[in-house]
Amino acid sequence: MHDLYDQQRLSLSQARIDGQPAAVSLNLRNEDGGWCLYQSGMNSELREHQPGWLLNVLVLQDLVARGVPYYDYLRGDERYKRELGAVEVPQIHLRLAAPHLAGRIRHSLWTTQDWLRDLTRQWVPA
Repeated sequence: MHDLYDQQRLSLSQARIDGQPAAVSLNLRNEDGGWCLYQSGMNSELREHQPGWLLNVLVLQDLVARGVPYYDYLRGDERYKRELGAVEVPQIHLRLAAPHLAGRIRHSLWTTQDWLRDLTRQWVPA
């Protein structure tokens, strides 16, 4: 983290409400100049003020003002990402299984898990 900070590739942003820390986000800069949200959190006692939204707006305003080409919220399809205009980028996920019995069993468990997750998503509202 010290190296990333020294290279200006690490940013810790904070929003305060009435002097109290309300939300924080740890952001990392990519080699191509874009930034990624690595981790964030909020003070649950200030939840009614939506400090996470406040911090997101402040961070985005700062990045736009500095001409940053993009801000990546990383994986996941959480509602707030869609509401902030996130664009889904297709990914390729590869799994390699060894050709012996344990590898075949592991592969069968993976595919069964994927099938069950996809089936559950069809029946459970997001």
